[in-house]
Amino acid sequence: MFRPTVRSTLLAALVAAALAVTAAPATAAPTPAPETRPANDSFSSPQVLNGTSGSVAGTNVEATKRAGEPNHGGDPGGASVWYQWSPSATGIAHFGVCGEGAVFALAVYTGTSIDALTPVSSGTDLCPEVLEFGVAVGTTYRIAVDGIRFDTVDMGAFTLSWDSPVPGVQRPDVLVRPGTTGAWLGDDVYNTTGARQTSTASVRAGGTATFSFKFQNDGEDDTIRLRGSASTSRFRVTYLARRPDGTVVDITRVLTSGDAGPIPAGFSLRVTAKVTALAAAPPGATIAVKFKATSVGSTIADVALARVTRT
Repeated sequence: MFRPTVRSTLLAALVAAALAVTAAPATAAPTPAPETRPANDSFSSPQVLNGTSGSVAGTNVEATKRAGEPNHGGDPGGASVWYQWSPSATGIAHFGVCGEGAVFALAVYTGTSIDALTPVSSGTDLCPEVLEFGVAVGTTYRIAVDGIRFDTVDMGAFTLSWDSPVPGVQRPDVLVRPGTTGAWLGDDVYNTTGARQTSTASVRAGGTATFSFKFQNDGEDDTIRLRGSASTSRFRVTYLARRPDGTVVDITRVLTSGDAGPIPAGFSLRVTAKVTALAAAPPGATIAVKFKATSVGSTIADVALARVTRT
């Protein structure tokens, strides 16, 4: 697989991976009668997951926690079962677990020994949320599902689901949200019309609406062109981004000219867009600010919109 090196353009310098890594201390718990345990109770006998996406039914009823086993999601738990999965492409994967009458922790690791695992991502009480993390082809991931410990450890049936990159697929993804803390629109939605990935706002003359755009490469390593709508005679559009060192920079010229650069699979970039209604904008005037990501090699593209109306 072709894996380009990120060049030192402004766009490339702003690309940053965000993989949550949660370390956890190790504890041990008593072991019940072996005949009652799930088949994948032991780290050494995990259930193998196959395919780029899917779901499996599972249970941690009468499962155990072994000596040296980490606290999954930071919770002591005590009834974990194990899975093993190897992706067929590099990119972003999602894992989730939903229980029936029980609350679960979900944790992803690499490593071959239960007492020397490297954390990749973890969480608790995720349903319907999921873990999102970068994966690499050729790597084997160990997935643990454990019950949350209240007075006793939660045990019950659950469904473990996942999805991941498809080999050979170019898949730029653009999301949008109002302000800087709202809910994202457009995750895993791919189109160039803005359908299901459009945010709206209304402003008075001289007022400014703020939106956040997020670009993420959901496919394999690719060369991506990012482009944002330019200012008009009625609205001024400004784009800002934060460098890895925390410095905020104005990237309006970069985005309105359509800068392209190699983007590794699984990396993402967040951009703040500020849209100001100028004095020339009459009541009812609108602008649809388009943020577009295009795969240069395949011309596959995704578009999110921020629509502003002058009141």
